[in-house]
Amino acid sequence: MQMDVRQNLQLYKDMIQCAGPLYLWAYNDCGRLVYSNCPEEEVLAQVFELFGCKKRLYDHLLPDTPMQIASSIGLQWCAAAETDGGKIKMVYLIGPYFTENSVLRNMELAMRQLQNLNLSVETTMQIEKALKALPTLATNIMNHYAITLNYCVTGVQKNTFDIYNITDEHYSTVDVEEQLSTRDRHKVWTTEQALLRMVREGDLNYAFVVNQANSVSNGVKVVTNEILGQARTSVIVFTSLCCRAAIEGGLSPEEGYTLGDAYIQRVADAKDSTELGELSNTMYADFVHRVHRCRTNPEVSKQIQDCCAYIELHAEEEIPIDQLAKRFGYAEYYLTKKFKREMHTSLTNYIKYVRIERAKLLLTTTGLSLQEIADRLHFCSRSYFGKIFHEVVGCSPLEYRQKQ
Repeated sequence: MQMDVRQNLQLYKDMIQCAGPLYLWAYNDCGRLVYSNCPEEEVLAQVFELFGCKKRLYDHLLPDTPMQIASSIGLQWCAAAETDGGKIKMVYLIGPYFTENSVLRNMELAMRQLQNLNLSVETTMQIEKALKALPTLATNIMNHYAITLNYCVTGVQKNTFDIYNITDEHYSTVDVEEQLSTRDRHKVWTTEQALLRMVREGDLNYAFVVNQANSVSNGVKVVTNEILGQARTSVIVFTSLCCRAAIEGGLSPEEGYTLGDAYIQRVADAKDSTELGELSNTMYADFVHRVHRCRTNPEVSKQIQDCCAYIELHAEEEIPIDQLAKRFGYAEYYLTKKFKREMHTSLTNYIKYVRIERAKLLLTTTGLSLQEIADRLHFCSRSYFGKIFHEVVGCSPLEYRQKQ
């Protein structure tokens, strides 16, 4: 079914107007403004050109990609390109706005920048008046607006890692971050500590802290035009921190570092930012759950703990019982007997439970289909996976995913 871009944008425009004075702009393929619902259209369109934002946007236009453009006075816009036969047809923007983290939003600094352009007094006063009426919005909110605008225009689903930031050379991320207040830095630090404490304590009630962290920081800031590279760096650093926190919480160094290395390798192999986001979520939940199990089973012998750790590390691989016994230097009969005595369940049941726990993580942290999860965890069919999942969890995999 062909997507009606105009209808989508009309609904989208009405929706964002409910949240505040954000405006929709439409430029054709040549950069000519053809529509805006902004009452200060002439003034703010002039600002968009004066600071080179329009030229930079058209120099870096990407199809099917949410974009954000920042000016040297801290103004920002979200953008998305409509294509026809592979060629740019229209470019749509929402904005302008200042972000919470924009230290250049101070009007005095903005006016100093304007003075350098040698504008007339009348024009400067008009721009100043228009700027004072603009909203200041949280970065995470505008990230979501950029994603939804792109979806309205292209029908392509993206996430925050996919946003392409087009910045003025005088308005770099590094400059802004260096000038952030002590309070903002402290907020990032305290949130990071809360995240790591959840790992260290194996606290399964971590969802609120994760949501809070997403609203405070977008990860490690790296000076690069390669968005995927920046996302990889953030996930790798976060994985290393979680690995150390898990070891401090009682996970064995062997299991912790092996797991961390495995996730870092998967991050390096990730093909897009959606996969990276899912990996980050799965990795964090995985470390928390492993520490939780470790801390709630202190009486289990080291040999059986190591056996459990091996099963959890290789949940997505075939695990023959005879090979498992050989690995830990036991006869198959002795290992199964010892395992059941200490864990109060059979070895085969434990493998099944571990795979179901892994399935729960994949259901809540990835977009994998039920068939893909069943195949990944070596269930013979999707229906058998659903049957075992219902036996262990009490609901179907789809119901579990919908509840989360």
